Amino acid sequence: ARAKQKGICIPRDLYVAGSGDFRIGQVTKPTLTTSTLDYQQMGTLAVEIWHLVSKNTALAQIRLFFSYRIIVRD
Repeated sequence: ARAKQKGICIPRDLYVAGSGDFRIGQVTKPTLTTSTLDYQQMGTLAVEIWHLVSKNTALAQIRLFFSYRIIVRD
């Protein structure tokens, strides 16, 4: 609403996105494009990381990849 008052058009002038597919993103005007994560996968990775780090104390860094989903709205 504030952007509209200032003459800013969403999404032409400003693109807004959020993280987490919360209900508020579905009911705002314009609706909010969001990304979601597989929280079960994140929990599993957290445990795997803990096991890896506890067994390899000299480990300096680790790279992880996990899936997500983008929900495109207005």
